[in-house]
Amino acid sequence: MSGTPVPVPLNADCSSFDMEALKAAITPKTRVLIVNSPSNPTGGVMPAEDLDAIAQICKSNPKLWVFSDEIYARLVYDGSGCAPSYMKSAEAAGVLDRCVMFDGASKTFCMTGWRLGWAVMPEALAARIHLLMVHAIGCSANFTQVAGTAALEGPQDTVEAMIAEYKIRRDYVVERLNAMPGVVCPSPAGAFYAFPDVSAVGIPCEELATGILNEAGVAVLPGTDFGKQGAGHIRISYVRSMDVLKEGLDRIETYIKSLAGGAGKL
Repeated sequence: MSGTPVPVPLNADCSSFDMEALKAAITPKTRVLIVNSPSNPTGGVMPAEDLDAIAQICKSNPKLWVFSDEIYARLVYDGSGCAPSYMKSAEAAGVLDRCVMFDGASKTFCMTGWRLGWAVMPEALAARIHLLMVHAIGCSANFTQVAGTAALEGPQDTVEAMIAEYKIRRDYVVERLNAMPGVVCPSPAGAFYAFPDVSAVGIPCEELATGILNEAGVAVLPGTDFGKQGAGHIRISYVRSMDVLKEGLDRIETYIKSLAGGAGKL
């Protein structure tokens, strides 16, 4: 079996799908809708009403499943402590039996290299996944499971402190980016990525990202690495320290300003 991915454009601030475009993209052949909120690469957080709308789309299409990647759910900056979950919307709409939610320890607890994650799904599907996982990887290492349990059940003050620090870094990065010529950056509500619109700089985002790497020594990703809908954007992570972020943004700003003198740029 095979499938054909169908990209759906986001709204202007990159927080959610363009809901009309999403509805138009659903056909009788559509089998899976993938939701990622808070999002990589945009940092957008889908509002509960949009998740409710997706649940209603699922309800109207009895063969449609929703895969909800909620790995960044705890990394939100509005003080709520957690992003809205699609599972709540699916339960209210009566379509929880066609929902799979993915989460893990990588982002909330900075355990990326430990490769510890989990999924919540209908029992019948879980039995099939269990059969696959047992024969594919066996299980996560014992010490990894112990560490993950300690992270989940232990004090959460370090997580809260990390989120508060990320918020400071986000605000700094967004302010700096918006001060650069040709750059417009909405403030992400979650995760730890900025996804500025750099189309006014005047060169393709792939070329810009390569120039920033080779000439400024800073690694960013072109938006098109995440699909054609990301054209005109770059992704910047703000997990590094403020000193590193300041130096990196100084270099990016210097490089972008140097393009202003080039023909046809800015």
